[in-house]
Amino acid sequence: MKFLDLCKVYIRSGAGGGGCVSFRREKYIEYGNLEKEQRVVIFGKDSNAVAVANALNLEQPRKYRVVAFVDNDTSNDLRLLLGLPIVNYSQNIAAILEEFNAQALIITDRMLSKKQQIKIVDDCLDNDFKVLTLEKVKDWQDQK
Repeated sequence: MKFLDLCKVYIRSGAGGGGCVSFRREKYIEYGNLEKEQRVVIFGKDSNAVAVANALNLEQPRKYRVVAFVDNDTSNDLRLLLGLPIVNYSQNIAAILEEFNAQALIITDRMLSKKQQIKIVDDCLDNDFKVLTLEKVKDWQDQK
C-alpha cells in the first residue's frame, strides 16, 4: 500500500520591515581577513587546552588561529590533538614558536611550577612573542 501526502505551500513576501542595515562581504577572502589572525601555540594538552582551542576556533570574528600544542610530557602517546601537532617542550619555547610562525603563546597548563612559568614567559618576551594566560575552564563555568 502506498501513501501520497500532499500539501499546499503559500509564500508571501514581507511587509518591508527594517531589513538588514549592512552586510559584510569580502569577495576574494574565503573566511574573512586571515591576515588579521594571530597564530598561537597552546602550552598544555589537557581538557583546558582543548576547550580553549575549541573556543578560539568558534570565535567570530576570528582573532587567533591555533597552530600547535606544546607539552612537557615526553611520553606523548598522541602526536596530534584536534588535528594539530603536539610538540615536546625542549627548554626553548622561542624556537618552537618560530618553527610554527606563531606570534603568541597561550599557557593553559596548571601543572607548571612557578620557575618553569617564569622561564617560559621570559623566553617569549625576550624574543618579542606575546604571552597569554587563562584561568581554568571550570572557573569560567562557575563564574569566579
